[in-house]
Amino acid sequence: MTLEQALDRIAILENRLKHLDTPAVRLSVWMMESHINKSFAIHKGKQKVDASVVEVPAEIHDLLHASDAATYAELLRASTTSFYHGIYHDWEYAYVTMRTKEFISEIWRLARLPNGFRLSIDLLVWFSIDVLHRPDSCFGGMLNSQCLNIYWLLDDALLYIALEQWEKALDNWDVRDTITEIEFGIATVAPWEYTCYFTKSLDFLKESQAVFDIRSRVMLAAGTRLPSELVEEIVGYLLYELELPTGDLKTLHDWRSK
Repeated sequence: MTLEQALDRIAILENRLKHLDTPAVRLSVWMMESHINKSFAIHKGKQKVDASVVEVPAEIHDLLHASDAATYAELLRASTTSFYHGIYHDWEYAYVTMRTKEFISEIWRLARLPNGFRLSIDLLVWFSIDVLHRPDSCFGGMLNSQCLNIYWLLDDALLYIALEQWEKALDNWDVRDTITEIEFGIATVAPWEYTCYFTKSLDFLKESQAVFDIRSRVMLAAGTRLPSELVEEIVGYLLYELELPTGDLKTLHDWRSK
């Protein structure tokens, strides 16, 4: 697809969505235009086209710095849907890797906003299916090893975002929906993708949810009637009997420290 054809498609999209004049739509159109221009510039290469200068409209600049987690998640989703559309075959892997890292950096920003944690990990899982596996995505044409590397980037991001949050939210931990979404994703992808499709992060999410549920049940049953030391002993015994980790989950799952 030529640059002119791509911009024509964007023009059609703008006309169709004029009645949906929302921040997400405006950001999505701008992101597609800027990244298609950047893709075209990189592809020309030898003509030394400058791909680094992209003028950001003032309105879009404000949207990109939104501090409300729900708003920012909506903008990220809208601007990322066509992430890999129109990528040229001869340099797709390098560019896909770069785009994925850009997306992950924005996910980290979302995760650290108030109430942004669950939105951020849900977006990572959504990205792995609804963006990577779109019919017009170049992902399906990449080498298996390259696809696995992209999955590893997403897996690491989800794992370390969850580990960071685990230390802050021990009294309010609910990742059941994300576990269900990942398991649905596993049923969607090809069998050879199973070994790296959120493998590390899914192990942590399952173990952390099980540990949290057991601790919560013991605390609910014991209330303030038992000394805290005895409560911890009961929790430890139940974890041991159920073959769940009894030590620090963060240390156990943090691959950076191994």
